[in-house]
Amino acid sequence: MAITASDLWETLRAHEAWLLNPRNGRRADLSGLTLNDDDFSGTKLNRAVLVGATLLDANLANADLSGTNMERADVQRANLAGADLSGADLSSADFSGAWLSSACLSDTTVREAIFKRARMPR
Repeated sequence: MAITASDLWETLRAHEAWLLNPRNGRRADLSGLTLNDDDFSGTKLNRAVLVGATLLDANLANADLSGTNMERADVQRANLAGADLSGADLSSADFSGAWLSSACLSDTTVREAIFKRARMPR
């Protein structure tokens, strides 16, 4: 399932408003969407829902993904360098070949997540 660039931008804008005041926006739910090669570098996606989303080769460098639900997400070869994944649910997600240099993974749930050939240098 895909989303138009304008719909994605509107979803991200509404999510940022929701983070500031839940009455003024709505939580981003990108579940099941195909977001391959998209650039989310530095984006505030904390507490968003990305269940089953496909983010192959996406740029999530320095993104705030804390508290995000990424169950069954396909994040192969994505750039997550410097991303904050603290408290995120990464259960059954596939991070094969992903770049996780300096990413924060504290308090994450990683049950059955795949990190085959993922790069995690400090």
